[in-house]
Amino acid sequence: MIQTGQRGSLWTGLALRDGSLLVAGLNGQMLRSSDGSAWTALASGVDRSITNLAQGPDGSVIGVGAGGDHHREQ
Repeated sequence: MIQTGQRGSLWTGLALRDGSLLVAGLNGQMLRSSDGSAWTALASGVDRSITNLAQGPDGSVIGVGAGGDHHREQ
């Protein structure tokens, strides 16, 4: 189990091209880490669960989730 310091379930994760990690889940929660032990909460802009993440060719990240919500992170 990974300890992020946040409450709630995280259902999806992605290793980004820059080597950092991005995880997301319950209530639009999104966290980023450069080392897998220290995590920073990001504002996803949604309050429904994020169920999948993908990184595009330009390096941007798209998160999708319940109710058709989506978020794009540059």
